[in-house]
Amino acid sequence: MTELVFLLLVVGTLLILYIKGRFDERKKKTEFIRSLKDSFGGLPMASQKVPEEYRGALKGYLSRHEPRDGIDDITASDLELDEVFDRLNYTFSSVGAEYLYCRLRTPSQGRGEEDYDEAVLKEIHDDENLRTSLQYAFRMLGRTGRLSIYDYIDFLDGAKEKSNLLNYLAPVLVVLALLLVLIRTEMGILAFFGVLAFNMVTYYREKKDNELFLGSFRYILRMLTFADRLKSMSLPGLEREKKIIAENTAAFEPFRRGAGILLYQTGGGNPLDVLFDYARILLHLDLIKFNTMLRHVRGHRAELDALITAFGRIESMLSVVCYRASLEQYCVPEFTGKDENYSVRELAHPLLEHPVTNDITTKGWVLITGSNASGKSTFLKACALGALMAQTIGTVCAESYRAPFYRIFSSMALRDDLGRGESYYIVEIRSLKRILDSASTDGGAPVLAFIDEVLRGTNTVERIAASSEVLMSFPGRNIRCFAATHDIELTSLLEGSYDNYHFEEEIRDGDVLFNYRLMKGRAASRNAIRLLDAIGYDRNITEAAERRAEHFIETGEWR
Repeated sequence: MTELVFLLLVVGTLLILYIKGRFDERKKKTEFIRSLKDSFGGLPMASQKVPEEYRGALKGYLSRHEPRDGIDDITASDLELDEVFDRLNYTFSSVGAEYLYCRLRTPSQGRGEEDYDEAVLKEIHDDENLRTSLQYAFRMLGRTGRLSIYDYIDFLDGAKEKSNLLNYLAPVLVVLALLLVLIRTEMGILAFFGVLAFNMVTYYREKKDNELFLGSFRYILRMLTFADRLKSMSLPGLEREKKIIAENTAAFEPFRRGAGILLYQTGGGNPLDVLFDYARILLHLDLIKFNTMLRHVRGHRAELDALITAFGRIESMLSVVCYRASLEQYCVPEFTGKDENYSVRELAHPLLEHPVTNDITTKGWVLITGSNASGKSTFLKACALGALMAQTIGTVCAESYRAPFYRIFSSMALRDDLGRGESYYIVEIRSLKRILDSASTDGGAPVLAFIDEVLRGTNTVERIAASSEVLMSFPGRNIRCFAATHDIELTSLLEGSYDNYHFEEEIRDGDVLFNYRLMKGRAASRNAIRLLDAIGYDRNITEAAERRAEHFIETGEWR
């Protein structure tokens, strides 16, 4: 009777722990989905922000799928793509974040396979239950931390297959010790604790060698469990992704068989999970399958990559839907023939909270003048990001966008390369050379280049002479160019080849006021000298500077 009462007490306790764990899980799910519904149309949640120490992992998918016409690192830095990614990142999993980052660095060239289906995006937007259920599923898939999922897979190359003899021995010793407890209690208890100590020591010794590899297996199992969840859901318009997921998960049935115990991890908050973790340590349950699982993963990398791509594509679509909902205004781009204009209305920079919008329609050769802080650089970046986001996520922060497909380059926020011992000027001319080298003569998509203060690293005479020739060479090389400059001389030298635009400012009561409106024509004001006067420079200095500038404009000579 005592043994029966004890058994019932143990069973009852486990049942209560199980029910409590399920209740807590359901409660967390309900609260999370409610937070998703409440935050829809707002900025990304705190849990969606990628910590700085994890940012390197974002390039995992990109580094394994080198895009032919992708955005290079110089352009990504110039356009602050990390910050842009943070603004439109509504993902909860590593596979989604890595795919979205790669997508942002891989502008479509009109071949169609990269494009999102607007009907699917609308379905996700309109069906709140579908959207939040998918987001919850991706949250359960989770992140890999500081490393990319591809890093975990690559780590398996360094794993050595070991004999499972000692691991099979662990549960046998436990059973023998428990049998001895029934025969000779005191000796059995001593034997049990001896077996416990032996199994723990051997477990942690092998676990130390396999820690990274077991982490890889756990995440792969999480992916496969996640795939089952997606296959059971109704996903309108995502039949292609569901088919890819079904075909590639089937190849992992031997991998999954008997490996479910790896899904349990300490620290989950569920008391039953903790019990399973102790059982794993005592019985070596997560080590026994190691060799067979290792061989299986090594033979099915292509299937893993297909799964990661399908998952990433779905969550990136969720991210686009959430991003669009957070914008006051956006448009779906319209793409034209390669010889057509770049035309955009009410274009805004996606990182500005209260942007001033501008319109422009041009063949693609634009020269912008104006004073510092007047808006030149911001407008260049807005135009570049307009083209990039049109060709990647199909979403432009504008009323309308109509343009060809481009290959996009920039040369804007350069600096000295101390590591290579190169001056600013050397870095700059290398940057411009890569744009010239990218020119296509085979009838491919035109290059769209954005250059801020071309050749600013050298003296005035050589800068104007060289920059005018470089910019003049672009039209004949299938390179469209938006350039900003302080050199008014370029507006005359390039007239007829480049459209002149400018930004201007107003000095009022000693303050500089900018309206950030793009104006046609070249800048006519010379407010730089007036600003010296406005902030209190000696009148003799400012008046002499005015006379010197007037003389140069009239005669073309300095005195």
